[in-house]
Amino acid sequence: MELLHLSYFQTIARLESLTQAADVLHVSQPSLSKILKRLETELGYPLFDRQGKRLRLNDGGLLFLSYVNRMFAELELGTKEFQAYAAQKAERLRIGAASSRLLPQALTTYAARHRQGQFCIRQIIEPREMEEQLLGGRIDFCLSFHSLRHDQLYSVKLTDEDIFLAVSPRHPLARRPFVDLAEVKDEPFITLTSECGLYETSLAFCRDAGFIPTVAFEINSLEVIANLVSADLGVAFVPAFGSESLSQSITRLPIRTPTCRRGIWLSYKALWQPSPQQEQFRTFLLHYFSGPAPDSSVVY
Repeated sequence: MELLHLSYFQTIARLESLTQAADVLHVSQPSLSKILKRLETELGYPLFDRQGKRLRLNDGGLLFLSYVNRMFAELELGTKEFQAYAAQKAERLRIGAASSRLLPQALTTYAARHRQGQFCIRQIIEPREMEEQLLGGRIDFCLSFHSLRHDQLYSVKLTDEDIFLAVSPRHPLARRPFVDLAEVKDEPFITLTSECGLYETSLAFCRDAGFIPTVAFEINSLEVIANLVSADLGVAFVPAFGSESLSQSITRLPIRTPTCRRGIWLSYKALWQPSPQQEQFRTFLLHYFSGPAPDSSVVY
């Protein structure tokens, strides 16, 4: 019993005519008649009552047709679900991030839970480029430190990230539970380069504390900054995300005043029909970052 022959049976039942069914199916009438005869022989029971040139389904034929229709409906549903599953397995999520340090822990957790997905991650610093990449469909999501203000994009704040003051373990403040930023106004500062978002944010923190910092070094690597801080060449601002591994060479001090935090935002197209995997990943990020932010348990 072949699927093709069962589909022929459906057409004959719908048209109630071998001649019309043969025309629709583009097969000869004698061939179609043989296929129907073979099907009835396999079942051991006639499916139609012949009324002149018309073929009317008998009770047995109606019963068999109900199962055939159900079988094809299930087969179609199964095919669609499998195609969606296969597409989800093969789909590559394209993510832009203002900092590569925002994603490793989140992606590790996502992979452990879902055991699927491929990722293409691009570091994008400039807000205009973030908007262009999203609007042009070159990335699906963007993680940044500010909301993207474009009427075709939607931005949601995921969490607030604490910014710490990094000092050498030998620094006089190193054993303190926290620090007021004004206490280091005369210290040389080691900062990320001006292209990095934390540079302007750091200067704003210092202005809020009532001083303009003396920038001794501008570096584009947190690891190098940590090495310079460890060598007693200055103090630095370091973000909570991704700086945990630096704690062996530096001391991270919570800043009591002023409040030193920055938002982390997720942006994507406003009018957008996400695939199942895109929606799964978006929902995951919303829940992942809604938990306690790194070191958010600090009490001053």
